[in-house]
Amino acid sequence: MREAVPTKWSISGREPHVAAEIALDAKKRGFVKMKVKVASTKRRRGATPRRAEAIGDDIVLGVDANGGWKSPTSPSR
Repeated sequence: MREAVPTKWSISGREPHVAAEIALDAKKRGFVKMKVKVASTKRRRGATPRRAEAIGDDIVLGVDANGGWKSPTSPSR
């Protein structure tokens, strides 16, 4: 049995300054992995914090497009 389970902090599409504030708060709480929700260019774009300015290089940052992006091999939506 584990005593702790590592998780990542999720930042929904926000204005850049708000996303950066959320990311900094999560870092202060001890999160070392975060994901940013993004949308396709046809819908409202999610804003991402600029890594160097907001959270530094020691945080693992990923994106979550919620299936909104298509690869060349994916079926049309």
